[in-house]
Amino acid sequence: MNTNQSTEPDEAASDASTSKQSKRSPLAIVLVLSGIVLLVTFARIRLLELPLERDEGEYAYGAQLLLHGGRLYHDLHTMKWPGMYAAYAILFSVGGENITTIHVGLLLVNLVSAIAIYLIARQFTGRNESLMACACFLVLSVLPAMHGIIANAEHFAMMFPLLGMWCLIHSLRERQPAGIFIAGALFGLGPVMKQHAHAFVILGGVMTLLTPWPATGRRVLANALNAVIYSAGVLLVWGAMCLAIWKLGVWDQFVTWTVIYPKDYTRQIPITAAPANFLNTFLPILTYAWPLFLLALTGFISILRRGNVEQRCWGIALVVAGLLAISPGFYFREHYFLLLIPTIAILSAFGVKAIADHFHKRLAKTDDRPVAVLCGAALLLPLIMQAGLLFTQPLRVVSRTLYGANPFVESPEIGKFLKERMGKDDLMTIFGSEPQLCFYSQRRLATGDIYMYPLTEIHPLAKQMQIEMIKNIRLTEPRFAIYVSTPTAWLLRPESEQLLVNFIPSFLKDYRMVGLVQIKSFDETDSNFAPPGEYLRGYAASPPIDSHYVAIYCRKDALE
Repeated sequence: MNTNQSTEPDEAASDASTSKQSKRSPLAIVLVLSGIVLLVTFARIRLLELPLERDEGEYAYGAQLLLHGGRLYHDLHTMKWPGMYAAYAILFSVGGENITTIHVGLLLVNLVSAIAIYLIARQFTGRNESLMACACFLVLSVLPAMHGIIANAEHFAMMFPLLGMWCLIHSLRERQPAGIFIAGALFGLGPVMKQHAHAFVILGGVMTLLTPWPATGRRVLANALNAVIYSAGVLLVWGAMCLAIWKLGVWDQFVTWTVIYPKDYTRQIPITAAPANFLNTFLPILTYAWPLFLLALTGFISILRRGNVEQRCWGIALVVAGLLAISPGFYFREHYFLLLIPTIAILSAFGVKAIADHFHKRLAKTDDRPVAVLCGAALLLPLIMQAGLLFTQPLRVVSRTLYGANPFVESPEIGKFLKERMGKDDLMTIFGSEPQLCFYSQRRLATGDIYMYPLTEIHPLAKQMQIEMIKNIRLTEPRFAIYVSTPTAWLLRPESEQLLVNFIPSFLKDYRMVGLVQIKSFDETDSNFAPPGEYLRGYAASPPIDSHYVAIYCRKDALE
């Protein structure tokens, strides 16, 4: 007996249900979901000028280096693969090096991902349900609770695997090797943007082995060949990336920062702390997004109970991949949960289908209005709960609410001051983790250390990293030095290596303070900048005592 026949009744029922749905008038649902898309788009447009935070500043500075002759991993130390810097560089080459370009790019990437979600859901459900998945994705991916309004790597790392998933589903069904190869290349681009997306690469590889499932006889060999073709697409992308890095002459630095250091980085949090870390981040997100998570849970249960084999395989694989993608190192930061959104969005389509089928069975008619009201409520509630940040509050308040006393609101002003006072070839060093200052000022760092975190974490490489930074600072004698006092710019621990901390006061003896930006409260910032050629008299060369400030220093001989 051919085991593939066992799935035919389920598939026939699913196809009949989808056909029945396509005959119903989708107007009510289409109107509701169109309104949601417009609301989300309006929110992103309103936030186009939101000041950059650290990660955005890192990608923007890296993009500037790429565009102006710099080298990643030498001029910028990062454990991330180079995709985000290249993506920002492409955006800058089209729209100019500014905040608006970054956030317009985020809007476009978000819309492409939403379209991919629709296309994936359409492979399994009707048009209305697929539109719901699309709208669900847009709502969740813009929520400030997940830092969705920030152009983080997760947005870009989702887009390519989603396009690859749609291509893979279609190509496996039609047995198209070229499509499977392209799908592999698209999946492979995900980790190039952020390594967390490796989980989706594994998902695609597993599905090439399982689809169609169960596979017997010659089908096993055909599936194995599909997996080889898929893997070739993935390896082509990764091979091209490695070749480009090797040709830049930074292969050793690339290995140090993306292979050796991450091994220590991901071991710092014990697995026993993982549940608490997960809940501490997830529960606040769930507070805002619970209607959509509940809808997705309904969809997942529906797939397990009544879905065909293909739907069950993809549903389970998406859940596993999404959970794996947010878990590396057990940090569970808010923006990591963006990688779980595709799973929630696609499962929500099945949830809507299950609820619609229940309504139609109970009411004995195909009226879409109750389902439209339910979808609208589930989508609007998260937006309403975060309406202030999304639609009404000033951008300064939005940044402060998300990031507290971190100097992101003040960074454009500081960057402008540095750009005016520094020559194009002048170097600076930042004692703190504020790479956005490099982007705003369009000036380079004397070292590749854009963050202090790798230097203050507890791992074997930390001391050597501090030694290298101090050595490079002494060799280059940067004209400007910036000290950031905000604790989150350092994340010092009692057991952190203290070489750099002890070095700073003696180093600053050869400098004069020319600017001081003090963050006094949520609403108040006090900025003082010395006129050209002068310094702030009355301030000592060592940093002030205030807890949140940015102090700017110029070398004494550069002022004379």
